[in-house]
Amino acid sequence: MALSWPDEEFIYCGVERGHLACVCIRSIVENARSLRKDILRRKNAGEAAEVISGRIFESMPKPCDSTEYVFTLPNVWMQSMAHRGSIEKIVVCKRKMPVVISLG
Repeated sequence: MALSWPDEEFIYCGVERGHLACVCIRSIVENARSLRKDILRRKNAGEAAEVISGRIFESMPKPCDSTEYVFTLPNVWMQSMAHRGSIEKIVVCKRKMPVVISLG
């Protein structure tokens, strides 16, 4: 598995049967960034002790089995049988159009 960089919007996954897929995680990353921004705002607003101790997380929404947290992300693309065997490593090169190199 590899994460696109620097935008962190795509995950590239390889499996033992040689398939290679790309999944867009943009919505998850945007949600995490907004939570981070909220934590930093609260820290700067005088809630630093709560941030440092971890108590701030008690007031934030918790993951559960709801559809808000458990959902399927469709593949952006998938290449069946990209390798004869398993894909051992995925390397993502930073370019305008990212290059994905898979090693089996």
